[in-house]
Amino acid sequence: MMKIFASLFVAFLISTASADQQLIGSWQAEDGTRYDFLDGFKPNAGAVILYKEFLVSGVGKWSAKPDEKKFKIGYRDYPYELSSDGKTMTWGPSHSRKTYKKVAEFRASGILDLKKDPDAFIDDLTGFSWSNYASKVGQTTFTRTFSGTEGVRIQFNEEDKLSDLSAWGVASGVLKIGRTVYLEARITPSYLLAMDKRDNFIVLKRDKTKTKLPRTDLKVAREKFLISLTTGAWKIPSSTPPVYRFRPLEGDLKGLVFKEKDNKLTSTFGWEFSAATGAMKISSTEYVGGLVIGELLVFVETDGDQKMYYRDGSVDQKHFTTGDTRAIALSERTAPAVIEAIGRQLSQSDTFFLFEFNADGRTGYRHEWQSKPFQITAENLKIGDYYTYKKMYLIEDYIALGDRGTAFKIDTRMSRLRPKSDTEAKADADKASKELSVLREGGVTLVITRTDGSVDRIKLPMKSLEGLKSMEVIVE
Repeated sequence: MMKIFASLFVAFLISTASADQQLIGSWQAEDGTRYDFLDGFKPNAGAVILYKEFLVSGVGKWSAKPDEKKFKIGYRDYPYELSSDGKTMTWGPSHSRKTYKKVAEFRASGILDLKKDPDAFIDDLTGFSWSNYASKVGQTTFTRTFSGTEGVRIQFNEEDKLSDLSAWGVASGVLKIGRTVYLEARITPSYLLAMDKRDNFIVLKRDKTKTKLPRTDLKVAREKFLISLTTGAWKIPSSTPPVYRFRPLEGDLKGLVFKEKDNKLTSTFGWEFSAATGAMKISSTEYVGGLVIGELLVFVETDGDQKMYYRDGSVDQKHFTTGDTRAIALSERTAPAVIEAIGRQLSQSDTFFLFEFNADGRTGYRHEWQSKPFQITAENLKIGDYYTYKKMYLIEDYIALGDRGTAFKIDTRMSRLRPKSDTEAKADADKASKELSVLREGGVTLVITRTDGSVDRIKLPMKSLEGLKSMEVIVE
């Protein structure tokens, strides 16, 4: 979405080099084409904000040759002429040269140069929100994390959806955002302007003052941090954002992280906080610090690398404790509880699993499979989205699809699985959904163990023991 630039009040440092300083400013043609020339960090060059039909269309760079009366925007390099009063300019190819009027002057005051005053620069950088003229980028904020000179950049798209989390830092007069190093940077009352080693620019418009967000430090407020960690879910921006659910197991300091994409479990790994060292271990990586700042969760390694997550607002913000975790010791005695838990369709990503128990309730088969649609159309057999075959071969007890090595053996062994009809598949899915709802609700089960070791489980019509005054067993 393009943005209408309602007003411009820019303050930029004017270079003392021999640039044609009359070019610096805002120039507009009758058809709404407009160029806001911003003075850069080298003579006769800088950034330019581009407009088309009075709407902002992007940011580029310009360079000029005052002696030849020519300047270049991107790849367009044409002569220019200025009127004697400096208020009118013509520029463009000879067959379609346009006339531009100067509609705004830029003055040089209130400028913070990173190299000259890094502390004030960072204060402004982190004290305001910013907007980008790139069409798919919305609001940007810079947040300090584990030191005063580094932090996290949070970026949203034009629809106000999280689009990027990346680290930023300042050292020796240089600004690094993500993987890009900006050798020069300044902030004016209206803009942030920075230039990388290839003379490319980033131009961010200053927006409103940032609201101060609550900060929870793992080292200072461990309990509060862990409550936030295990509440709801966290995400990392991408085209299909993965969702991370930190859940406790048998204590508040240790648990599992369930990673999902498109509501499918893609991986699981452990997390553990060490009370002795104050470190947090997630999978095989140890972090020496952790912060929750508003909706941002960030960990830091000993070398300063940061791992960043953002609160997933689409997930219910329920705090999970060990009271929400049901631990089942695996033994013959607990076999009925095990059957109740895993005797259903399970999955990891697009692979399905089913634990089929025999009549003894202790032995059985674990089934593992994937289901992909196929169709025969025209002169092809297409399986899923990627595999297409034009010919099939049958030889001995083998079936080959094409001549590239995709083959199967006709198998006469006993198999425990069979295909389902559409009706059966839907009925099983509905049943699984209802059983999951019951499983999540919990409840009270009476377990009766006989002297011969057999066990009966009776579901009682209550969700908890809360409000229960007494329970009796009456033999008639």
